[in-house]
Amino acid sequence: MVSGKEFRSSLHKPLPNAPQPNGCRVVPAFTIQAMQKGTCVLPPPKSYPLREQPAKAAERYLRTTTT
Repeated sequence: MVSGKEFRSSLHKPLPNAPQPNGCRVVPAFTIQAMQKGTCVLPPPKSYPLREQPAKAAERYLRTTTT
């Protein structure tokens, strides 16, 4: 017969084949979740300031009418 104390302590032990938690939960940057305990914050998305901007409609119109 197992005592209640032994039974309760056996419930706290991890199962032998169960996956072990890695200790942190991955969350996006700049959110309230990022300030919580036990989280790993992903870096913010990259910005591309030198990306070519699309031409405006007026510029396209002028280029097509002057030729």
